[in-house]
Amino acid sequence: MPPPIHPDTSHFNKERHIKYWLRCLKSFLPTAYTSSDSNRVSLAYFTLSALDLLGALHSHTTAPERAQYVDWLYRCQHPGGGFRGFTGTDMGALTDARNECWDAANLPATFFALAGLLVLGDGLERVERRMCLEWSTQTYDGGIGEGPFHEAQAGYTYCAISALFFLDRLPCSYGREDYRVADSDIDLEGTVRWLVYRQTSQIYDDEEYSVSGNESPTDTRRSEPLQAHASTVLPTAVTYSPPQPLQISDEELQCAGLNGRCNKPADTCYSFWAGGALAILKKIHLIDFNANRRYLLEKTQHLIGGFGKTPGDPPDLLHSYMGLAALACMREPGLKRIDPALCLSVSAREHLEALPWRRGIVGETPGGTAIAGIGETAM
Repeated sequence: MPPPIHPDTSHFNKERHIKYWLRCLKSFLPTAYTSSDSNRVSLAYFTLSALDLLGALHSHTTAPERAQYVDWLYRCQHPGGGFRGFTGTDMGALTDARNECWDAANLPATFFALAGLLVLGDGLERVERRMCLEWSTQTYDGGIGEGPFHEAQAGYTYCAISALFFLDRLPCSYGREDYRVADSDIDLEGTVRWLVYRQTSQIYDDEEYSVSGNESPTDTRRSEPLQAHASTVLPTAVTYSPPQPLQISDEELQCAGLNGRCNKPADTCYSFWAGGALAILKKIHLIDFNANRRYLLEKTQHLIGGFGKTPGDPPDLLHSYMGLAALACMREPGLKRIDPALCLSVSAREHLEALPWRRGIVGETPGGTAIAGIGETAM
């Protein structure tokens, strides 16, 4: 685990961040968010989880308010399983074969809704867990897409695996050797194989390399050595040289954030995407905490609270949350501990693990006692 950060001249203005997130929660968002209305569940998750990391969710909201937030998230639950991004596509009794395609659940909304419910302290009793499992977006090659008939993508696969963890449906929960998800047709062996195949030796030729931000590959072929390696279902061992801490030049950089690709400028969110991944691997000590902290607090922390994408940018919900999450990974005083694998506070994860239903498969506990499945009524 990383050591606590030693205070320096940079100042984490906790009260301004709390005020920023309370404005986002209890007042109208700027007009720039109009186009994100269909992703309102994700905006709700960033807001609720940020206040949770700041230790302000329960102290600055009332129990009736939190109950209303919980009810709203459940209204986003799709009758066919999973969660939709907002309630605007719910046509209720008017739903028919012609318009049902416009009201679909999707994976990011399902992940954000489940995580938001946990942050609010909900027990997930109203989640239609069995239907959520039947609603599968796994593609023919093992990956998982945003929704039915969508192309598989690694980010959505992450959301799916996390959602399965929330619902306690991963086989590792029961010490089983197979890779079939309980009560579902999802094949985790195929998913593992698909994820292994994501490693590639492909590089861009100089004339094909784009600096415009286009990340679409010019060629999807894998090299033969990696293709042969990926044919093994589960690699048993990987030999590598231990990475060394980043060597700073003689003129030590005072502010150094992280980027997402080579030759790109630092970006607030990658302090978590890269730093969080290193935290999962227990290697976050390899980055310079103080330089990254100074970048976040002196360059992208905004005067009104929140964080911008890059220095000089106004704060937005995504980067404001990722900035807090990155600081939490580095044990910033004043923030709760974070679980980087789930991107929520450790206290929310502990709440999940303490739920009485979570230790048993639908209809049976490890000891064999019958229980009612989530979304089902006990007899």
